[in-house]
Amino acid sequence: MSVTERLPLSPEVVAGHPSIQILGRRLAIEPLPGPPQSLDGEWQRLQADWSGRSKADLQREPVVRAYIAFVESLGIDTERKPPSMVNLIQRFLLKQHPDGFPTIHPIVDAVNVAAVETLIPAGVFDRESVASGLRIAMSEGGEDFLPLGAEESVTLEADRLILRDDENVLSGSGIRDSHHQRIRPSTRSLYLLACQVPGVGESEVERGLSCAEPMPANVYSNSAEG
Repeated sequence: MSVTERLPLSPEVVAGHPSIQILGRRLAIEPLPGPPQSLDGEWQRLQADWSGRSKADLQREPVVRAYIAFVESLGIDTERKPPSMVNLIQRFLLKQHPDGFPTIHPIVDAVNVAAVETLIPAGVFDRESVASGLRIAMSEGGEDFLPLGAEESVTLEADRLILRDDENVLSGSGIRDSHHQRIRPSTRSLYLLACQVPGVGESEVERGLSCAEPMPANVYSNSAEG
């Protein structure tokens, strides 16, 4: 298991959101020969776990309630933009006959499986694409941001909770991760990140990271970095 890091918070974040923190781990990976292994079996197992349950059942889960409450405290409509693992469960696992399972990139898909398993939202970045000064901050307004999968960049409003480094905004509340640090065929080093919010214990987030850390081995061989 790799060492857990705690990302710095800007003074504005500490003042406005003193109970949150972002925990991260670094992973080194090497591609396995042949095509990536399918994760359909994992998704089918998770779908069986959620079989017969409803959206209301999902939102009664204490950890899910905590993440929804936090996102709503940022002024985001969680009916339209729910936390990532809530969105995955609602779109793919609560349906009796889903139209397939989520496929983005094998590594991202593997981390999503772990996030749904533990109900702890997790993200994964190409670490070599991240500059120094990785931190949680509040946007100043006017920052240029290209969401993953988008063709055009957007301009951020002020006072939005963001993840950034000294060069780029990498993610933000209510928006997708940035195109900048996407997983590439050349990716060999990962940042695995998860957010702790009020009502969710640090040990629960650590468990989410511990579940997600070995998941890329489903598609790649991986080793932890200290």
